[in-house]
Amino acid sequence: MVAKLCHQINAAAKTLEDVKNTLTPGLTRWLNKIFKGSMIQAELNAHREVLTIKNVNCKITTCRADEMKKMFNKTLQLIGIKPTKSTATQPQQDNSIESQPTVDSTPSNDCNREQQENRNALADEMPERKTPKALPKILVKQ
Repeated sequence: MVAKLCHQINAAAKTLEDVKNTLTPGLTRWLNKIFKGSMIQAELNAHREVLTIKNVNCKITTCRADEMKKMFNKTLQLIGIKPTKSTATQPQQDNSIESQPTVDSTPSNDCNREQQENRNALADEMPERKTPKALPKILVKQ
């Protein structure tokens, strides 16, 4: 894909060389920036790097979820529960309506509602894992 795009950009640049006298210098610079940016994007895409703001946000969310999982496992270790290393051997989480987190429809203020929505969005994006049935009182928020 990168080679094909490179070939197309070189062909377009040669065509621009032919009509360079009729183009303004600003337009020529602008087109060269577009060509260079397209090549950079194609090379980054070939290496599977982040290309858009949406991808960056997904990567940030994934990193945040991984950090939360590490913190959770460290907390479990501190209180003496052995954390699980992988969820591959565990049964899948039940996705029925009863197991979904519920949101209080009448929060005390807008800030609490926004925080709850952020938590629910983060929980939806976190990888599925089986949580212990009984958490110590230290970990349970009230």
